[in-house]
Amino acid sequence: MGRKVTVRDKILETAATLFYNQGYVQTGINQIVAEADIAIGSLYKHFKSKNDLLYSYLEQEDSRFFTTLDAKLAPKKTPREKLMAYIDFRIDQQKNGNCAGCHFIKINAEIGRTDEEVQRLVQKHKEKQKHLIKKLVTEIQPSKNNFDAKQLTEIIFTMIEGGVVAATINGNTRSLEEIKKLVDKLI
Repeated sequence: MGRKVTVRDKILETAATLFYNQGYVQTGINQIVAEADIAIGSLYKHFKSKNDLLYSYLEQEDSRFFTTLDAKLAPKKTPREKLMAYIDFRIDQQKNGNCAGCHFIKINAEIGRTDEEVQRLVQKHKEKQKHLIKKLVTEIQPSKNNFDAKQLTEIIFTMIEGGVVAATINGNTRSLEEIKKLVDKLI
């Protein structure tokens, strides 16, 4: 039996869908209340402001991202397989999301530098990904090139992030798939 969906969960899921699909700025509290089919008081009982709801959304997406990623990486045996699976995960995210982009890149583009907490949450999420890449790159110890682990991590991370943006612009994952091939050659 699944866990009971709470009013807080309902609000957060509704806001997550709206923030991702139409943007934070374009989403109003009244729309969230109407689509979640709750009273406005219920929203403010759980979230003191729209910003508080946004922070909870980003924390939830971070948790969801890494929980799903961990499950995808768990059966992989080698660091190389894990790195390739990480890139596959990012490709799958775009395919499953109709190439609509990254939750964090989108929010950062809208308001990232105008809200210190949003900026902190976005940077933390991206730094956790960089840390994973660096751990795997260090374990692989690439011998085909002269890059150090920090530099190679930055290159791989930036290519993947750029590939996610390209998927959003082009409506397909071809750039990410080409990046995967290049990373496979680099390592």
